[in-house]
Amino acid sequence: YGHQQGTIEWAEAAARATIESRTANAAERAAARQVLDAVREGRPVRVEVFHTGQTRGVPGATNHYVTGTSP
Repeated sequence: YGHQQGTIEWAEAAARATIESRTANAAERAAARQVLDAVREGRPVRVEVFHTGQTRGVPGATNHYVTGTSP
């Protein structure tokens, strides 16, 4: 999305892309609107990134990173 993954800017761009997506369902679009509304209104936003797959040699393991918060 043109921003480092896990940043607030990345979350905003991902939310916009979800709203514009032809394949996103109503629930996904609603969640994306909530993210954009929260950022616009200055409410706290927490960005969490999950990486799945082979992690540290353990197939199927998941790493969870909290990488961005606002304000």
